[in-house]
Amino acid sequence: SLHEAVAVPLAEARIPALIEKPLADSVHSAIGIVEAFRSNSTFAAVGHVERFNPAVQQLTKRLDAGEIGEVFQIATRRQSSLPGRISDVGVVTDLATHDIDLASFLSRSDYAEIAAFTSHRTQHPYEDMLVASGRMENGIIVNHVVNWLSPVKERATVVTGESGVFVADTLTGDLTF
Repeated sequence: SLHEAVAVPLAEARIPALIEKPLADSVHSAIGIVEAFRSNSTFAAVGHVERFNPAVQQLTKRLDAGEIGEVFQIATRRQSSLPGRISDVGVVTDLATHDIDLASFLSRSDYAEIAAFTSHRTQHPYEDMLVASGRMENGIIVNHVVNWLSPVKERATVVTGESGVFVADTLTGDLTF
């Protein structure tokens, strides 16, 4: 929720910025950030950190090489306990945005449709669980399980294709075929 309050003064001072994803907590705020950097001819980028994870980098190369043939499904699991540092957004904005971006990046496609359910089980003011399923424009189906209720920290992306499965552990940076 503080990205706009920090980013706009940087833009006005013509200081380039790398802003963590998601860019802002609302479309209105995101547009304000983009316009501030654009009107000041200053560079800004959004931190799509998982795209540069070693496991994802290797996975991308191997998918591009056709090692598992046609990709049918991408499933992600991102679970951990509630972080004390997050108080202004829920699990969707804090964590799920990474997996939503990752599925689009790996599939080389935009979402055609998505359905999601959230739950609020703790004293945190926002949602703390998400299950989302969807279909990309190119036909790949996706599934995302995200929560702040697990005692086990997990960051997994499973890509299933016609001739194999890759499991990327973005916590350790490991890729398994």
